[in-house]
Amino acid sequence: MTASIPSGEDAYCTLAPSDAAAFEEFFELYRSSMPAMERKSRATMQALVGRSDYRVVLLRRDNRLIGYSVTFMPENDNFCLLEYMAVHALFRSDGIGSKLFRHTVDRVRSGRRDVTILLEVDSDREAAPDQ
Repeated sequence: MTASIPSGEDAYCTLAPSDAAAFEEFFELYRSSMPAMERKSRATMQALVGRSDYRVVLLRRDNRLIGYSVTFMPENDNFCLLEYMAVHALFRSDGIGSKLFRHTVDRVRSGRRDVTILLEVDSDREAAPDQ
């Protein structure tokens, strides 16, 4: 994660449990992009990063974190849950979310072609009983 990224080039990496600085950067974007009632605590997210059934993919541009996805992938099941995904507010509406989603799906399906990917979409713009 210390490698320099050429200007404008997107780079994906998996958040390593030992990378405290990257976790802080990720958690700040996570905290600012998720409604409070949907967020897990810092300790819970740190624990998930260390689990083999969770993967946090970071998307960087010019060495700046601009997006992430969090997937739950149980080893002995044929499903995956895309639990969280967000793009930094300054980089939205430019197709980055679509690219991040496609990259996440491709990573999940590499080696596990039969996996079903589940996602839950919440709207903070429309009234709902669980909002």
